[in-house]
Amino acid sequence: MDLIIYSILKKYIKDSLAGAGALKGQDGKSAYEIAIDNGFSGTEQEWIDSLIGASGETPNIGENGNWFIGAIDTGIKAGAITNYNDLIDKPTING
Repeated sequence: MDLIIYSILKKYIKDSLAGAGALKGQDGKSAYEIAIDNGFSGTEQEWIDSLIGASGETPNIGENGNWFIGAIDTGIKAGAITNYNDLIDKPTING
C-alpha cells in the first residue's frame, strides 16, 4: 500500500473513532417516567415500593417450570421462547 494512502487512511480512521463519542443520542426516559406515561399515579418512591409486590416474596421457578410467588403458581412458564414463528420475516443484520 502506498505510504501516502496508508497515512490518509490511518488519519481518517483515527478521526472517525475520536468523533464516535459525538454520536451519542439523547438520554431516554426513566422507568418511573414510562410508568407515569402508562397510567401509574404516585410518587417515585411509591412506584419503587410497588415493584416489591404485596407479599414481598421473591418469585421462584416451581418443579412444573412455572413462576411461583410463595406457594402460588402464576401459570406463567419460566423459560426461553420456543415458538420462533413470530421471528419469520423480521429484518436481520444481514438483510
